[in-house]
Amino acid sequence: MWETALAFAIWGGYGSLLTAAHIDPALTAVARTLALGLMLTTASVAIARTRGPREITASIPWQSGALWLSGAVLLVDEVLYAVSAVNGPVAIIGLAYGCVPILVPLLSRLAGTDRGRAMQPRHWICLALAFAGNGMVFVELRAAQIHFTMAALVAFAAGLLFTVMPVCSARLQQQGLGTWAVLKGQGAVASILALPLLALLVLLGLVSLGAPGQSGLVARSLEIGAMNAVVFTLTPFYLWYRGIARAGVARTSICAFAEPLVATLFSLFVLRDAPATPLLVAGVLLVLGAIAVSARSGGE
Repeated sequence: MWETALAFAIWGGYGSLLTAAHIDPALTAVARTLALGLMLTTASVAIARTRGPREITASIPWQSGALWLSGAVLLVDEVLYAVSAVNGPVAIIGLAYGCVPILVPLLSRLAGTDRGRAMQPRHWICLALAFAGNGMVFVELRAAQIHFTMAALVAFAAGLLFTVMPVCSARLQQQGLGTWAVLKGQGAVASILALPLLALLVLLGLVSLGAPGQSGLVARSLEIGAMNAVVFTLTPFYLWYRGIARAGVARTSICAFAEPLVATLFSLFVLRDAPATPLLVAGVLLVLGAIAVSARSGGE
Protein backbone atom coordinates (compact mmCIF):
# COMPACT_ATOMS: atom_id res chain seq x y z
CA MET A 1 0.00 0.00 0.00
CA TRP A 2 3.00 2.31 0.37
CA GLU A 3 3.19 2.73 -3.40
CA THR A 4 -0.26 4.34 -3.34
CA ALA A 5 0.81 6.89 -0.72
CA LEU A 6 3.83 7.70 -2.90
CA ALA A 7 1.56 8.17 -5.91
CA PHE A 8 -0.56 10.78 -4.13
CA ALA A 9 2.53 12.44 -2.68
CA ILE A 10 3.77 12.92 -6.26
CA TRP A 11 0.45 14.51 -7.19
CA GLY A 12 0.74 16.85 -4.22
CA GLY A 13 3.98 18.20 -5.69
CA TYR A 14 2.38 18.41 -9.12
CA GLY A 15 -0.03 21.10 -7.97
CA SER A 16 2.89 23.20 -6.75
CA LEU A 17 4.60 22.92 -10.13
CA LEU A 18 1.49 24.10 -11.96
CA THR A 19 0.98 26.96 -9.52
CA ALA A 20 4.53 28.23 -10.06
CA ALA A 21 4.56 27.74 -13.85
CA HIS A 22 3.35 30.34 -16.35
CA ILE A 23 1.25 28.14 -18.64
CA ASP A 24 -2.14 27.74 -20.27
CA PRO A 25 -3.58 25.08 -17.91
CA ALA A 26 -6.17 23.65 -20.29
CA LEU A 27 -3.66 23.32 -23.12
CA THR A 28 -1.12 21.73 -20.77
CA ALA A 29 -3.73 19.20 -19.63
CA VAL A 30 -4.66 18.25 -23.19
CA ALA A 31 -0.97 17.95 -24.18
CA ARG A 32 -0.33 15.74 -21.17
CA THR A 33 -3.19 13.43 -22.13
CA LEU A 34 -2.15 13.16 -25.76
CA ALA A 35 1.47 12.45 -24.77
CA LEU A 36 0.38 9.74 -22.31
CA GLY A 37 -1.76 7.92 -24.86
CA LEU A 38 0.89 8.15 -27.58
CA MET A 39 3.65 6.97 -25.25
CA LEU A 40 1.75 3.93 -23.96
CA THR A 41 0.51 2.92 -27.41
CA THR A 42 4.00 3.22 -28.89
CA ALA A 43 5.47 1.18 -26.04
CA SER A 44 2.83 -1.50 -26.60
CA VAL A 45 3.69 -1.80 -30.31
CA ALA A 46 7.44 -1.76 -29.69
CA ILE A 47 7.30 -4.45 -26.98
CA ALA A 48 5.04 -6.66 -29.10
CA ARG A 49 7.52 -6.52 -31.99
CA THR A 50 10.79 -6.92 -30.13
CA ARG A 51 10.22 -9.10 -27.07
CA GLY A 52 6.95 -10.87 -27.56
CA PRO A 53 3.68 -10.47 -25.62
CA ARG A 54 3.76 -8.54 -22.37
CA GLU A 55 1.09 -7.16 -20.07
CA ILE A 56 1.10 -3.81 -21.88
CA THR A 57 0.37 -5.51 -25.21
CA ALA A 58 -3.04 -6.83 -24.05
CA SER A 59 -5.98 -5.93 -26.27
CA ILE A 60 -7.95 -2.84 -25.27
CA PRO A 61 -11.56 -3.75 -24.32
CA TRP A 62 -13.17 -0.97 -26.33
CA GLN A 63 -16.65 -2.20 -25.44
CA SER A 64 -16.09 -1.66 -21.70
CA GLY A 65 -18.14 1.15 -20.20
CA ALA A 66 -15.73 1.34 -17.25
CA LEU A 67 -12.87 1.98 -19.68
CA TRP A 68 -14.60 4.84 -21.50
CA LEU A 69 -15.83 6.39 -18.25
CA SER A 70 -12.39 6.29 -16.61
CA GLY A 71 -10.67 7.52 -19.78
CA ALA A 72 -13.02 10.50 -19.98
CA VAL A 73 -12.51 11.24 -16.28
CA LEU A 74 -8.73 11.03 -16.77
CA LEU A 75 -8.95 13.83 -19.34
CA VAL A 76 -11.58 16.11 -17.79
CA ASP A 77 -10.20 15.79 -14.26
CA GLU A 78 -6.76 16.83 -15.47
CA VAL A 79 -8.19 19.95 -17.14
CA LEU A 80 -10.10 20.93 -14.00
CA TYR A 81 -7.13 20.22 -11.73
CA ALA A 82 -4.70 22.19 -13.90
CA VAL A 83 -7.03 25.18 -14.07
CA SER A 84 -7.51 25.19 -10.29
CA ALA A 85 -3.81 24.67 -9.52
CA VAL A 86 -2.66 27.50 -11.78
CA ASN A 87 -5.04 29.85 -9.95
CA GLY A 88 -3.98 28.43 -6.54
CA PRO A 89 -3.09 28.59 -3.76
CA VAL A 90 -1.90 25.02 -3.92
CA ALA A 91 -2.72 24.22 -0.27
CA ILE A 92 -6.40 24.85 -0.96
CA ILE A 93 -6.30 22.72 -4.09
CA GLY A 94 -4.82 19.81 -2.16
CA LEU A 95 -7.44 20.06 0.59
CA ALA A 96 -10.22 19.95 -2.01
CA TYR A 97 -9.21 16.35 -2.78
CA GLY A 98 -9.96 15.36 0.81
CA CYS A 99 -13.35 14.11 -0.40
CA VAL A 100 -11.67 11.27 -2.33
CA PRO A 101 -10.72 8.94 0.55
CA ILE A 102 -14.09 9.43 2.22
CA LEU A 103 -16.26 8.62 -0.80
CA VAL A 104 -14.16 5.99 -2.57
CA PRO A 105 -14.69 3.13 -0.03
CA LEU A 106 -18.44 3.68 -0.25
CA LEU A 107 -18.46 3.78 -4.05
CA SER A 108 -16.26 0.71 -4.21
CA ARG A 109 -18.62 -1.22 -1.94
CA LEU A 110 -21.63 -0.20 -4.06
CA ALA A 111 -19.84 -1.18 -7.28
CA GLY A 112 -18.74 -4.53 -5.89
CA THR A 113 -15.03 -3.92 -6.44
CA ASP A 114 -14.09 -4.62 -2.81
CA ARG A 115 -14.85 -7.45 -0.45
CA GLY A 116 -17.49 -6.91 2.19
CA ARG A 117 -14.90 -6.68 5.01
CA ALA A 118 -12.17 -4.90 3.09
CA MET A 119 -12.17 -2.11 5.66
CA GLN A 120 -11.58 -3.29 9.22
CA PRO A 121 -12.45 -1.03 12.20
CA ARG A 122 -8.83 0.11 12.51
CA HIS A 123 -8.86 1.27 8.89
CA TRP A 124 -11.99 3.37 9.46
CA ILE A 125 -10.40 4.85 12.58
CA CYS A 126 -7.26 5.78 10.65
CA LEU A 127 -9.41 7.28 7.91
CA ALA A 128 -11.31 9.38 10.46
CA LEU A 129 -8.07 10.57 12.07
CA ALA A 130 -6.61 11.55 8.70
CA PHE A 131 -9.80 13.43 7.87
CA ALA A 132 -9.55 15.23 11.21
CA GLY A 133 -5.95 16.20 10.47
CA ASN A 134 -7.05 17.50 7.09
CA GLY A 135 -9.71 19.55 8.90
CA MET A 136 -7.11 21.04 11.26
CA VAL A 137 -5.07 22.22 8.26
CA PHE A 138 -8.24 23.68 6.74
CA VAL A 139 -9.01 25.63 9.92
CA GLU A 140 -5.50 27.09 10.07
CA LEU A 141 -5.56 28.17 6.44
CA ARG A 142 -8.87 29.88 7.04
CA ALA A 143 -7.47 31.58 10.15
CA ALA A 144 -4.52 32.82 8.09
CA GLN A 145 -7.01 34.45 5.69
CA ILE A 146 -5.93 32.35 2.73
CA HIS A 147 -8.82 32.93 0.37
CA PHE A 148 -10.93 30.06 -0.92
CA THR A 149 -11.54 31.30 -4.44
CA MET A 150 -13.30 29.79 -7.43
CA ALA A 151 -10.17 27.68 -7.92
CA ALA A 152 -11.09 25.73 -4.77
CA LEU A 153 -14.56 24.98 -6.15
CA VAL A 154 -13.07 23.79 -9.44
CA ALA A 155 -10.64 21.59 -7.51
CA PHE A 156 -13.48 20.17 -5.42
CA ALA A 157 -15.36 19.29 -8.62
CA ALA A 158 -12.20 17.61 -9.91
CA GLY A 159 -11.89 15.69 -6.64
CA LEU A 160 -15.47 14.45 -6.82
CA LEU A 161 -14.92 13.34 -10.40
CA PHE A 162 -11.67 11.64 -9.44
CA THR A 163 -13.49 9.24 -7.09
CA VAL A 164 -14.63 7.32 -10.18
CA MET A 165 -11.08 6.42 -11.25
CA PRO A 166 -10.14 3.73 -8.69
CA VAL A 167 -13.52 2.01 -8.91
CA CYS A 168 -13.42 1.83 -12.72
CA SER A 169 -9.79 0.72 -12.67
CA ALA A 170 -10.54 -2.05 -10.17
CA ARG A 171 -13.41 -3.17 -12.38
CA LEU A 172 -11.04 -3.40 -15.35
CA GLN A 173 -8.60 -5.40 -13.23
CA GLN A 174 -11.44 -7.76 -12.33
CA GLN A 175 -11.99 -8.24 -16.07
CA GLY A 176 -8.44 -9.58 -16.35
CA LEU A 177 -6.42 -6.51 -17.31
CA GLY A 178 -3.09 -5.91 -15.61
CA THR A 179 -1.86 -2.55 -14.36
CA TRP A 180 -0.10 -1.54 -17.59
CA ALA A 181 -3.02 -2.72 -19.69
CA VAL A 182 -5.47 -0.61 -17.67
CA LEU A 183 -3.25 2.44 -18.05
CA LYS A 184 -2.85 1.88 -21.79
CA GLY A 185 -6.61 1.56 -22.32
CA GLN A 186 -7.41 4.65 -20.27
CA GLY A 187 -4.65 6.62 -21.98
CA ALA A 188 -5.90 5.62 -25.42
CA VAL A 189 -9.49 6.63 -24.65
CA ALA A 190 -8.39 9.93 -23.11
CA SER A 191 -6.25 10.69 -26.16
CA ILE A 192 -9.14 10.00 -28.51
CA LEU A 193 -11.34 12.41 -26.55
CA ALA A 194 -8.60 15.04 -26.14
CA LEU A 195 -8.71 16.42 -29.69
CA PRO A 196 -12.49 17.07 -29.71
CA LEU A 197 -12.16 18.69 -26.28
CA LEU A 198 -9.30 20.89 -27.51
CA ALA A 199 -11.38 21.95 -30.52
CA LEU A 200 -14.26 22.84 -28.19
CA LEU A 201 -12.00 24.86 -25.88
CA VAL A 202 -10.59 26.78 -28.84
CA LEU A 203 -14.10 27.40 -30.20
CA LEU A 204 -15.21 28.76 -26.81
CA GLY A 205 -12.13 30.99 -26.63
CA LEU A 206 -10.78 29.23 -23.52
CA VAL A 207 -7.60 28.18 -25.35
CA SER A 208 -5.83 30.44 -27.82
CA LEU A 209 -3.33 28.72 -30.11
CA GLY A 210 -2.60 31.44 -32.64
CA ALA A 211 -2.95 34.70 -30.71
CA PRO A 212 -0.20 37.29 -31.32
CA GLY A 213 2.58 37.10 -28.76
CA GLN A 214 1.33 33.82 -27.32
CA SER A 215 3.74 31.46 -29.10
CA GLY A 216 6.02 31.23 -26.04
CA LEU A 217 3.11 30.43 -23.73
CA VAL A 218 1.81 27.75 -26.11
CA ALA A 219 5.24 26.13 -26.50
CA ARG A 220 5.84 26.14 -22.73
CA SER A 221 2.39 24.65 -22.08
CA LEU A 222 3.00 21.85 -24.57
CA GLU A 223 6.44 21.11 -23.15
CA ILE A 224 5.23 20.94 -19.54
CA GLY A 225 2.25 18.84 -20.61
CA ALA A 226 4.53 16.31 -22.33
CA MET A 227 6.83 16.17 -19.29
CA ASN A 228 3.86 15.70 -16.96
CA ALA A 229 2.79 12.63 -18.93
CA VAL A 230 5.70 10.66 -17.48
CA VAL A 231 6.58 12.23 -14.15
CA PHE A 232 3.13 13.18 -12.83
CA THR A 233 0.83 10.82 -14.73
CA LEU A 234 2.29 7.51 -15.78
CA THR A 235 4.38 7.00 -12.64
CA PRO A 236 1.76 7.82 -9.97
CA PHE A 237 -1.08 6.05 -11.78
CA TYR A 238 1.02 2.91 -12.13
CA LEU A 239 1.90 3.01 -8.42
CA TRP A 240 -1.73 3.63 -7.47
CA TYR A 241 -3.08 0.76 -9.56
CA ARG A 242 -0.43 -1.58 -8.19
CA GLY A 243 -1.62 -0.68 -4.71
CA ILE A 244 -5.25 -1.30 -5.67
CA ALA A 245 -4.33 -4.72 -7.10
CA ARG A 246 -2.64 -5.69 -3.82
CA ALA A 247 -4.80 -4.09 -1.13
CA GLY A 248 -8.07 -3.17 -2.83
CA VAL A 249 -9.75 0.16 -3.55
CA ALA A 250 -11.10 0.86 -0.06
CA ARG A 251 -7.86 0.12 1.83
CA THR A 252 -5.77 2.34 -0.40
CA SER A 253 -8.21 5.26 -0.31
CA ILE A 254 -6.66 6.74 2.85
CA CYS A 255 -3.46 7.32 0.88
CA ALA A 256 -5.27 10.06 -1.04
CA PHE A 257 -4.69 12.24 2.04
CA ALA A 258 -1.00 12.25 1.09
CA GLU A 259 -1.86 14.70 -1.69
CA PRO A 260 -3.16 17.56 0.50
CA LEU A 261 -0.39 16.72 2.98
CA VAL A 262 2.37 17.25 0.41
CA ALA A 263 0.56 20.22 -1.14
CA THR A 264 0.43 21.89 2.29
CA LEU A 265 4.12 21.21 2.90
CA PHE A 266 4.99 22.75 -0.46
CA SER A 267 2.89 25.78 0.44
CA LEU A 268 4.59 26.00 3.81
CA PHE A 269 8.24 25.60 2.84
CA VAL A 270 8.49 26.31 -0.92
CA LEU A 271 5.75 28.70 -2.00
CA ARG A 272 5.44 30.17 1.51
CA ASP A 273 1.71 30.82 1.24
CA ALA A 274 0.73 28.77 4.31
CA PRO A 275 1.40 29.56 8.01
CA ALA A 276 3.74 27.40 10.11
CA THR A 277 1.41 27.25 13.12
CA PRO A 278 1.44 24.44 15.72
CA LEU A 279 -2.11 23.39 14.80
CA LEU A 280 -1.26 23.14 11.10
CA VAL A 281 1.87 21.09 11.82
CA ALA A 282 -0.15 18.88 14.17
CA GLY A 283 -2.72 18.30 11.44
CA VAL A 284 0.02 17.32 8.99
CA LEU A 285 1.53 14.88 11.50
CA LEU A 286 -1.88 13.38 12.27
CA VAL A 287 -2.51 12.70 8.57
CA LEU A 288 0.93 11.17 8.13
CA GLY A 289 0.57 8.99 11.21
CA ALA A 290 -2.88 7.72 10.20
CA ILE A 291 -1.62 6.76 6.75
CA ALA A 292 1.39 4.97 8.26
CA VAL A 293 -0.68 2.98 10.75
CA SER A 294 -3.28 2.02 8.15
CA ALA A 295 -0.59 0.93 5.69
CA ARG A 296 1.11 -1.31 8.24
CA SER A 297 -2.04 -2.93 9.64
CA GLY A 298 -3.18 -6.20 8.20
CA GLY A 299 0.28 -7.20 7.08
CA GLU A 300 0.64 -4.50 4.43
